[in-house]
Amino acid sequence: MRTHPIHMVEAHFEHWDRLLFRDYLIQHPEVAREYAELKMRLSELHDRDRVAYTKAKSDDLAKVAVNRLAFSQDHELAPYQATAVAITPGWLRSEMMLDNYGVTESDWRSAAAPPGIAVSESPRYVGRAVAALAADPGSAQLAAEYGFTDVDGSRPDVWRYTWAVEDGAQDVDPSDFR
Repeated sequence: MRTHPIHMVEAHFEHWDRLLFRDYLIQHPEVAREYAELKMRLSELHDRDRVAYTKAKSDDLAKVAVNRLAFSQDHELAPYQATAVAITPGWLRSEMMLDNYGVTESDWRSAAAPPGIAVSESPRYVGRAVAALAADPGSAQLAAEYGFTDVDGSRPDVWRYTWAVEDGAQDVDPSDFR
């Protein structure tokens, strides 16, 4: 039985971030539940590939951490009638990503690259989301509600696309998610 939550480690403990993450999960049971669900989903999806499982979990946590930070800040800002907002692009089609896959802005749709590139977002799309939020004093439903699009006129929905692929949908057409 634990009676005192005391952790003693050396000053330069290499796994300090793990303790902080664990403590955060203890303090936020709803996040712990979501994290447990994520781990179950990813363990089923990558049941024989530990590296893919770890990468998927890390990528997801990077986005969730930003969202949770905004969630926490939002609570702290509430007494001041202010709101915190997090923006985490689905799959950002940055110059670095284009270079990484050996494609350009003009030929990325036909690239022999991971399927997610077909529903990637330009940096301008994210910028338009920020501009739409900044111009609206109330709501935050983003692209569909605000009517903004990416530079090619589409509204990329990488999450819906990813879920369709992960759920094993046959003949998933990326254009249906743009």
